[in-house]
Amino acid sequence: MYPSTPLQAVFFYMVFSMIASRWNVWRFMHQVKGLDLRDLTRDQFDSLGRLVDTSFQVPRELGQMKV
Repeated sequence: MYPSTPLQAVFFYMVFSMIASRWNVWRFMHQVKGLDLRDLTRDQFDSLGRLVDTSFQVPRELGQMKV
C-alpha cells in the first residue's frame, strides 16, 4: 500500500488539475460569450478576474434624481 501512495497522489493531482483547468476555461468562455475581448478593460473585471455585469446597475443620472 505504501509504495503506491506517491503514485496515487500524482495521479489524483493530474486528474483534478485537468478537471479544474477545463472548468476554468469553460467558465471564462461562458462569461465572455459574445463579447470582443479587445474592447474590455481591466476595470470591467473584479479582483478575482470575473466579468462585472453592469447591465443591472442604475445610471448615475437616475440615482441623483430627487423625487
